[in-house]
Amino acid sequence: MGLLDGRVILVTASLTSLGREVARAVLREGGCVALSDTAAAPLEAIRRELDPSLARSTASAIDLHEQASCEAVVAQVVDVFGRLDGVAHVAHASSGSTVTAWERSSDVDIEGALRVAKAGGTAMERCGGGRIVMVGTETVSTETGDDGRRGSAPRGAQVAMRSTTHYLSKETGSRSVRIDDLPGDVSPGDDGEGVGSYEGWTDDAGILPDDVIRPVKLSITLHRLADDADVASTVVFFLSDLSTNVSGQTLYAREPIATA
Repeated sequence: MGLLDGRVILVTASLTSLGREVARAVLREGGCVALSDTAAAPLEAIRRELDPSLARSTASAIDLHEQASCEAVVAQVVDVFGRLDGVAHVAHASSGSTVTAWERSSDVDIEGALRVAKAGGTAMERCGGGRIVMVGTETVSTETGDDGRRGSAPRGAQVAMRSTTHYLSKETGSRSVRIDDLPGDVSPGDDGEGVGSYEGWTDDAGILPDDVIRPVKLSITLHRLADDADVASTVVFFLSDLSTNVSGQTLYAREPIATA
């Protein structure tokens, strides 16, 4: 028995490493997965890799900037499987130091999450309930601006969770669709920078990433940093009945000072 036996889960950003691992985890736990991202052709390749029989998966291009696109993808999933039980919203955008870049990031991180939640939440309510898990960044490091300083994007995943919770409670009256927030990158220090930004800096400095990351690992409780498979397993926990008593909560999947 898998944690997601008989469940149908929509995964956004399935072309990313984390999105692929979430899809893999859903299939491993007995569920069916609807892969979605900006391009259909490469999604089909991932679909065949993860589900060779093609019996427990679909692949669809989705435009998070358009509500109609989100609605169409959800409708296709329900048409194929007869239901939708969960959404794992993995897509989030890194922002730059310009107004346009911040607007683009906000549209994906917040408005895009709300569009998927509206489409998925309505469908899940009709199917008897479901779960929405949002994976985002606690803070997103940005490139150096003209003033030589680095910035960070707002906590888009948490804002999106509050927005979608408000939508589901006020507009649909749904009490059977839960939303949780899962930041995927949390600072190994005090400045809000994720491990990915450390690796980026090492490229510029000509330093091996492990030379920077090794002392970070040694300085934290678990002496290891979570990988995409670890985070995917946490997403599955949120999507499963094991988390029935958890709703509207934030779990820091890569918090380096976490203890077990």
